[in-house]
Amino acid sequence: MLTLICKFKVIEHNEPLLHLTIRLKLERYKEELERLDEPLDRSTWYQSPAQVDAYYAPNNNEMIFPAGIMQFPFLTIGVPNYITYGMVGAVIGHEVSHAFDDQGGRYDEWGNLNDWWDAETAQKFADKTQCFVEQYGSVEIKEAKIRLNGRLSLSENIADNGGVKTAFNVGIQSLATEDEPALPGFQNFTSEQMFFLAYANNWCLVMADVHAPSKYRAIIPLQNRKEFSEAWKCRDGSMMNPRHKCQVWRWVFFLII
Repeated sequence: MLTLICKFKVIEHNEPLLHLTIRLKLERYKEELERLDEPLDRSTWYQSPAQVDAYYAPNNNEMIFPAGIMQFPFLTIGVPNYITYGMVGAVIGHEVSHAFDDQGGRYDEWGNLNDWWDAETAQKFADKTQCFVEQYGSVEIKEAKIRLNGRLSLSENIADNGGVKTAFNVGIQSLATEDEPALPGFQNFTSEQMFFLAYANNWCLVMADVHAPSKYRAIIPLQNRKEFSEAWKCRDGSMMNPRHKCQVWRWVFFLII
């Protein structure tokens, strides 16, 4: 941002924020167009390190975790592992899932646009993801009196479900070999229950983008996890333990040395 401001020959005194923002956006857009004539630089960062966000870049086949998100409350030094796995671990799992969705499947390991799915794989993926389209599409937002668009946020919904699934299964491997202390005031909760509470805490903020509303980003992925219903002893067929659950990927644990 400072670099862009310094490029302007004249900075108007008391310039309205909107006008300055528009000028900065135009300058950024101009820079992006100029890069079309330059060799591809895969080391370029397109977000500020202070951005509280994480994303998967298919054109580089890489996950980006800026310093902004590697802070409290997502990552806190000294807390039990079940908190870390439930919060930042689920975010990492979310971004990993994007490498294997309908967008990630169109880019090869070098980040080049090269569809590596065969027709059968693409069809099976579409068949499995239809479950999520219907599940999220059946949710009514009472405040607005509308239903969620399960198709519009499909890739993010798949990633949410994959993220909590991956983080839980990896976390359980860790919890099985380590004794984790209970947090003050939560001595009566199991490590599994604390993991799910930490995960739900990720969505305490209001978000208005391509994702499903925050409330349902916490609820629906947990409805699809039998581990959640087992941890909280949810009755079979209840709201948080529906008989019909959705999933795309089966869990296979592997260790890379």
